[in-house]
Amino acid sequence: MKYMFTMLAAFLFILPLTAQSDGLTVEEAYLQSAKKIQRLKTLAGQEDRDAKLMALQDLERLIENGVGGNEEEVVEILTDMGREGTGRIYMEQGTMKNNFPEVRRKSVELLGEIGGESSRRAITDILGQENEPMVMSEAIVALAKIGPDENGITLQVMANAMNSQTALNKDNNFAYAYLTSIEIMNESGHELSDEYLIAELVKIFDMRNGYNTVVRKKAMEVFRELQ
Repeated sequence: MKYMFTMLAAFLFILPLTAQSDGLTVEEAYLQSAKKIQRLKTLAGQEDRDAKLMALQDLERLIENGVGGNEEEVVEILTDMGREGTGRIYMEQGTMKNNFPEVRRKSVELLGEIGGESSRRAITDILGQENEPMVMSEAIVALAKIGPDENGITLQVMANAMNSQTALNKDNNFAYAYLTSIEIMNESGHELSDEYLIAELVKIFDMRNGYNTVVRKKAMEVFRELQ
């Protein structure tokens, strides 16, 4: 019995040092992770579009495997890329050189995958600066997956985005994404009593506002689900 206890104690002592992948100690794994995040930050900071897309691919794999203690740094990197060409503008000889909608779209998608308050604030800020329907569509769906904040700011920003589209572009894809986001939040049990949010939903199925039949039909279905 004494021998078994001694062996168990030795095993428990060794376990923290061997639990890391590739036989790394906790300290070594942390340093390796910190170096990886720094490399991704450097890659994401390049002015080249392809470099940013490569960084997003690596960040996606990192998120799939768990960001661990690096969440704050990853959110920061994605937030910066989510503003590429809107909040962050690089001009050369009077021409914008960093208008990369696909980079912004993928960035908000990954922020939605991470979730949490920091990601929600980042996406909300990005959506407030964005005018590309493709990116806006991804942003509101990402916000819906995270869920609205207690103060209702998220819902107001989403409704504002929908209002601007109805008034100006009448983009059917964005309208459908707006409906999908309401559906996601409703199915998740969130309270959706914001009058502005519902008013924008009603506008979509009003044929005078110019949305196509598929979108208007979807709007009616979503409205009935809220009853």
